[in-house]
Amino acid sequence: MPRLPSGSAAGLMAVINRTLTQFYDKGRHYSLSNALSAVDTAVADGADIVDIRVPRPNRGPRYLRL
Repeated sequence: MPRLPSGSAAGLMAVINRTLTQFYDKGRHYSLSNALSAVDTAVADGADIVDIRVPRPNRGPRYLRL
């Protein structure tokens, strides 16, 4: 897949859902190892940004540092 030119304002974002109730993938990326593998694949396929979505029992943002 071709990469965007350096300095381009557009980018490609991948979304990884780590939830057991996600209707599309039915929890395929729920385990940490599967989620990290999906991140590696997304980046190799050209993702500039990866959004990892996880269910949270409480409110407020939370960030996973890799």
